[in-house]
Amino acid sequence: MKIQKIQKITDLKHNHKGVYLLFGEDRDLIYIGQSINMRARINTHISDKSKRQSECNDNENYYNTKIPRGKVFYYSVLFIEDDNLRNHIEISLIFMLKPTLNDIVRIQENKAKRLN
Repeated sequence: MKIQKIQKITDLKHNHKGVYLLFGEDRDLIYIGQSINMRARINTHISDKSKRQSECNDNENYYNTKIPRGKVFYYSVLFIEDDNLRNHIEISLIFMLKPTLNDIVRIQENKAKRLN
């Protein structure tokens, strides 16, 4: 998995689906998410907080992950087209790697809702 500087976000196309990992200045893992439009979703994490929700235009539930502006320096992506596989990999990576800004309790609640 390649870790890239956040300035390279324009290398992603708008239709790229997958799981993304966000890293801090020291390459410490701070957040894992998934999206059907990774470029737009990652931009919501790194843009001005007041613009985040309006820029998240990929028809996904919007969650304010409270990532402080300027905290994300690097990202990495896994391109995954299949919705079920993408959800499974995101949740598995969060539980294995325990990024500092993912809310594991909320993820468990959402997973339980999907199973019912």
